[in-house]
Amino acid sequence: MARASPGVVAALIASSRALLEILVDDTTTVVAFLEDITDLSDSERTALSGRVGAGITDQTMEMLGFVWRDVAEQLIGSSVALADYVYESATGALVLAEAKGSITSAATQGGADSTAHNAYLRQVQPYVYLSPPGPKGGPSVGFIEHGYALAFAARPGHAPGPTAPPPPAIAADAFLAVAETDPTAIAPTAGAGPGTGTALSVQIPPPPPPAKTHEPQSFDLRLGNYRAVFLLANAPSVVAKIDAVLLKSDISPGIQSFVQVVCGDRSFLIGIDPTFPSIDALRPHLSGWAFAVALGPAEKFLHQLANAFNQGFSRAVPVQQLVRGGGEKPPPFIMSPDGFAMLRRDATFETHEVTWNPGNGQITRFDLPPNTPLR
Repeated sequence: MARASPGVVAALIASSRALLEILVDDTTTVVAFLEDITDLSDSERTALSGRVGAGITDQTMEMLGFVWRDVAEQLIGSSVALADYVYESATGALVLAEAKGSITSAATQGGADSTAHNAYLRQVQPYVYLSPPGPKGGPSVGFIEHGYALAFAARPGHAPGPTAPPPPAIAADAFLAVAETDPTAIAPTAGAGPGTGTALSVQIPPPPPPAKTHEPQSFDLRLGNYRAVFLLANAPSVVAKIDAVLLKSDISPGIQSFVQVVCGDRSFLIGIDPTFPSIDALRPHLSGWAFAVALGPAEKFLHQLANAFNQGFSRAVPVQQLVRGGGEKPPPFIMSPDGFAMLRRDATFETHEVTWNPGNGQITRFDLPPNTPLR
């Protein structure tokens, strides 16, 4: 949520990390959960299923070309059931996405298909081809051009033993279904078998031509997206400035210092002064990785943020290529299109210290000795 505290964010990360480490079978080629998940109570398993469904949804939306996201209820006033998220593409298209997750021995592709279809009809379709008002009648986030509902379902199985065991009684498997607005975008998949995804079309009347005579009135989506990014990149002054813009307050946060680092062939920023103690405390939970934000999007956003009250907030934030690792050796970094990244500490070197002044947007660099390890 838009003004979630760093402590809440850190607690969610640490708890999710611990559960997934214990319950996910890393030896398989599908997203496989061990049968140990049945040791959780119904409420705990439901909560974890929801987190996993949201994560799978976010990965899928990025692969479909969407860059920025925020929680829908923070951007849209709703009188009927509302989807979980609003996404924005690099071209400025706004879409809704509902995320569903289920981890159960009864998981099937057909069940995922039905869940996605029903979720679309109930929580997405009522808002598509409209410019819904903001919460409490506030300005609209913009015209919703398209919508998705994604349902992830996993069937847990037995863990492999120390010696070659007999085939498990239940083989772990996973299923994904996507229901979306445009009936011509992806044809329905017939006869999808276990472990495959299904794309479902939902027939609704064609939209009226969108009247794009002006930019959307609210850029809270982009602000909310980067609030989460800079919170994880450990930059409290940036988060405070974003909150001031969202709340339309006159709070003047102090200067934020970063360390500029190089990982692989890219440069990134990580906050060093001030920092969030709860984010600092996450280090033991991250298995040698660190949160960061890519230099290009960070600098562009910080300049716009410093001038948000006077010049508005433009769309011209650089979009990064989605980078995923493969093969046996872990990649040095994983980066999303908005610039949010995780870096391997042992492959990351400091190059500069950077200060950002929220009053005038000025960014100043100080050289560091070459090949300085990430502190």
